[in-house]
Amino acid sequence: MLLDINDYILFENVKLSREIVTNAGKDPDKDPQFLELTKLLRKNPNLMGKFTDFLFNKGATLNQIERVMKWVLTNKELAKKIPQNSL
Repeated sequence: MLLDINDYILFENVKLSREIVTNAGKDPDKDPQFLELTKLLRKNPNLMGKFTDFLFNKGATLNQIERVMKWVLTNKELAKKIPQNSL
């Protein structure tokens, strides 16, 4: 079976997140913050791109990202109404 569009989008999110880390001058395979973020989002890889941007480009902390992620997962119906902006 060919890849589903959702598989492609997930792959692109992970690819984008690795690019963000690399552009920040860090190694995505060794950076402790990125590894922790990957662990935190392992069940929600669709959030990787945006949360990596928050962490490496916007100055968010892992603690802040974890709180936002928990809110999003708890309030899925409300979160769906938030406009989705590309990076």
